[in-house]
Amino acid sequence: MALRVTDPNGARADRELSPRLADVLRTGKDDWSNASAPVRRAWRRTLRYLRRNGLRIRCDCRPEGPEFVARRLGQERYTTANLPNAEVQHAEDCVFRRGKVRAGAWMPGGNADLLNPFARHERREDAPDPDAAPRTYWRPPGVSTGERPKTMLHVARKLLQTARLNTLAAADRHPEPADWLARIAGAARTLYVPPRIPASRFLFTDPESWRSGEVGRYLDAAGSNWPQVERPFAFLCWPADRVEGSEVSWTKPEEGRIAAGDRVVSPSIGRNPVQGPYLFLGAVARSEDGTRWECARACAQPIAARDCPVPVDSGYERGALGALRELVRALHDSPALKQALGGAVRVALEKPLTAIEVAGGPCLPDFLLTVTRPGAYGHLPGGPGDPRHRGRYDPRDRARFIVEVMGFDDPEYEARKERTHARMTRIGPVLRMEGRAFGPDGNGAHRQGRRMAEQIGIDLRRRWAAG
Repeated sequence: MALRVTDPNGARADRELSPRLADVLRTGKDDWSNASAPVRRAWRRTLRYLRRNGLRIRCDCRPEGPEFVARRLGQERYTTANLPNAEVQHAEDCVFRRGKVRAGAWMPGGNADLLNPFARHERREDAPDPDAAPRTYWRPPGVSTGERPKTMLHVARKLLQTARLNTLAAADRHPEPADWLARIAGAARTLYVPPRIPASRFLFTDPESWRSGEVGRYLDAAGSNWPQVERPFAFLCWPADRVEGSEVSWTKPEEGRIAAGDRVVSPSIGRNPVQGPYLFLGAVARSEDGTRWECARACAQPIAARDCPVPVDSGYERGALGALRELVRALHDSPALKQALGGAVRVALEKPLTAIEVAGGPCLPDFLLTVTRPGAYGHLPGGPGDPRHRGRYDPRDRARFIVEVMGFDDPEYEARKERTHARMTRIGPVLRMEGRAFGPDGNGAHRQGRRMAEQIGIDLRRRWAAG
């Protein structure tokens, strides 16, 4: 098999990449420093074309066909990047697999798996304007695929995404905080802090470890092994209930509160952080006078609930998620769909945390619904009636729907959303939920969710019933 060009939006048919360009991609990825000038030019042209048109390359190293995308590094500088948390990984000897670094080796600052909130070359934390107008909405800008987390909120989202807790299926399987914190700790084993140490070794998920001084003693013992150019640090990570300036607190009085050296960053509307509960993430480092360990930086990522740690960016999104959980069940259990399509559809709900590159630029939808038709297992070798090369994202088997939760109704807000929604339509139809109509009891959200389920059901029968 050869490398194949695929379109996740279904606008173009899959096609083989020419053998010459396949060799260009492999040569450029494997040994760029020794690549000839013609190879470098062809590399840039090919990746520029793929990125501008929102296309992917399906690799031939495995029958399942792991995919990668083109990413722009700067003026006329491009590279390839694997999809985050892809179900299918490249083969061990594949040139497009993310390279392994020997134990103890220093990692470049751009590595997407490196967590370092104190890197010297990084900017200060992005944060909402403390003087923002009441209707100004702020959340952290999305990080592109393969890009290193830049801020504390980006690190928190990286942990949630690596743990797959931004998907409803994973979050629903771990309803207790202890369960999903363990899942985050497990995900941290695949991420790193300098010098190439699994982040799980410096991630503490029990508040008692901070109150008892265990974190400080651990950092004292580990400090001599850190590179001289960096400062030792550790992460604190657990649920929280309230954010007040530079303090985070908990409902249970015995859990106390923790004060950060700077204001706790959290998505906000106007000057007010979105209400909790939160996933609290703090970075512990030596104080400037060197006398103690302190929580130098912190963020609070809102989550839907303590028993559903899907990240959200507003109270309206939290209300919408309850209705979307009901929508997922309704589509799966729909008798009309089962009769028309010959079985139950599979529905996946995701809160995207990584910017999705499409033609026209990146976009970050509020929620992404992916529906797979009954009996379609194109991403598995030997799936029923499905050639292996069709891969995971075949539009004949999968339908995607964007759900956007609208918070305001003023013309400027609508104009901004209209521009981003135009890009999102390249992923799938955009369905709106009007947050202002949810009502104090949330019944409005559920009514809108039921209407969306009807819309999606009609669309699915139109797409697949005749097939």
